[in-house]
Amino acid sequence: MSSTLPEPGPHHGAPLRIFFALWPGAVVRDELSALARDTAAQARGRAPSAERLHLTLAFLGDVAAERIAAVQAIGPAVASAVGPFAVTLDRVGAFGHGAIAWVGASAPPRELERLVRLLTDALAKDGFPTERRAFHPHVT
Repeated sequence: MSSTLPEPGPHHGAPLRIFFALWPGAVVRDELSALARDTAAQARGRAPSAERLHLTLAFLGDVAAERIAAVQAIGPAVASAVGPFAVTLDRVGAFGHGAIAWVGASAPPRELERLVRLLTDALAKDGFPTERRAFHPHVT
């Protein structure tokens, strides 16, 4: 599990856009990237770069720079409480009248659901905003 936290250094107090995500390994990333390119070509769209492909676990939005340390502490604490798991991405769909394609899991593994629940609980306990909608794992 990782978050989009910047390298340590001065951030001049500006809020940072933060989310927690799972990033695929090289083989899966390459397969997802090929699927994205094929889908974009068929839809006359644009595929994201392979490095941007991820499965979002929790989106926090803009977080004040002084709260980054709290975010950094939550990730490892939650990740250590969950065992390894595999996610089968076996569904394809689109948001926004087909403008954004996604690939998702029709049956998320229990450990993934547990990870999201623990992460959401930890974020809420520390005063961060949490998603109220049901979690549907997908890569856009």
